[in-house]
Amino acid sequence: MTKFIVGGRVHHVNYGAWIRRQARDLNLHGYVKHLKNNQTEIVVQGEQENIDKFREIINNNSSKRAKIIDVT
Repeated sequence: MTKFIVGGRVHHVNYGAWIRRQARDLNLHGYVKHLKNNQTEIVVQGEQENIDKFREIINNNSSKRAKIIDVT
């Protein structure tokens, strides 16, 4: 299981739906939770190779209206 915290403009811009599609395409399971501090918590579980691909996707891409500042 891996947890990511994404900061930036990710609330009310369909970022959660975009993240779910990316995870589903990689056969990952988990959840997306929007936090009160304008961050989003993403927890995924699956094969390490797919988690690494997911990490690469969320570090280098985002939904059209989201603006990512950092991923930890």
